[in-house]
Amino acid sequence: MHTLQEAGVPAGIVSSGEDLYFDPQLRSRPHAIVSVDHPGFGRIEHQGINARLSETPGWAGGPSPEKGQHNEYVFKSVLGMSQAEIEAMIEAGAIR
Repeated sequence: MHTLQEAGVPAGIVSSGEDLYFDPQLRSRPHAIVSVDHPGFGRIEHQGINARLSETPGWAGGPSPEKGQHNEYVFKSVLGMSQAEIEAMIEAGAIR
């Protein structure tokens, strides 16, 4: 980084996820690190949404979906599959 900067190239450090998580300056920013209750893991913290847009501010305050949580919606509503087709996929072990 210093060598590049001395040569006139804008450069900064490369931070790991752990570096960023524990960085006091980043943690002082509202919504940079958010806490959520996850059904499988309990209370966890993760990175929030960095961009704060006025009309579409984003939200990272909920847990990630469980594996297969939206299967019924996707297979029925998006793909138009019947309940029988979905059950056949479950029995075949293709989905949960």
